[in-house]
Order: sequence, then structure tokens, then C-alpha cells
Amino acid sequence: MTTQARQDDPFLSGFIRMIDEEESICQRQNPSNFNKQLAIELKILIKDYEQLSHETHLGGENEILSKIYELIILVNEIPMIKEQINAIRKYQDFLLTSNEHDVNIQKTSL
Repeated sequence: MTTQARQDDPFLSGFIRMIDEEESICQRQNPSNFNKQLAIELKILIKDYEQLSHETHLGGENEILSKIYELIILVNEIPMIKEQINAIRKYQDFLLTSNEHDVNIQKTSL
């Protein structure tokens, strides 16, 4: 896959960004095996994704879309990704509730 195609693909750029973050953690800190394993699993996922993407361009788009959906399900089953998704959801919920404000609306008569 070309560099331009990688930049235009939000899934692929997201995978690459996640790998970069995990590898950065491994270099900066005393990483757990989860960080290394997640980076390895994401690299495997990129290869599978690129293969499916290539096959999509050759034809059979509906079949390929179902395979991509299966890959998304498999990614969500990786324990470390589950933890990260849950952490993101909790943080989003926190941000949402912390930014909520009660607004007192009073009717005015004209």
C-alpha cells in the first residue's frame, strides 16, 4: 500500500498511531509485556487489513466488508484493546458529566 493510501485511510492511520504510541511507551518506560504484545498484534492486524484492502480493490466488495467487520470484532476481543476502549469510554463519560451544567430557563412575558 502506498504512503498516500495510508494517509487517506483513517483505520490504517489509527492502527499506525496506536503502534507508534505503544512502541514509544516501550522505549520511554519500563513497559509491560502487554505493550509489546499489543504492538505485535496491531502490526499483524495491519498486514491483514492491507491484504483485505488490496482484495477490495480487486473486486468482491461485499465479501471483503464482511471480512473487515470480522477483523474489527477480533480487534475488540484483544484484552489490552478492550481495556483501552473501556478507559476511553470512562474518560469520555467523565468529560461529559464534568462539563454538564444546570441551566435555569425562565420564561419571559412579552
